[in-house]
Amino acid sequence: MIFLEDLITLIQEKYNETLTAPTDESAEDKSFRLGSNFAYFDVFDLIESQLTIHEINSILGL
Repeated sequence: MIFLEDLITLIQEKYNETLTAPTDESAEDKSFRLGSNFAYFDVFDLIESQLTIHEINSILGL
């Protein structure tokens, strides 16, 4: 289960990086950042649904 915890932590860190916009962000960079934000959120949703289906989320304390 350590792998899953580490994976979730890494994805959370990458997701958090997409929440902060640099001051000199171009329109293209903003679009990429927001697309990445959506993609990381989608991955979280997928992981959560799979953990719930397999009843692993209670083991990980999620």
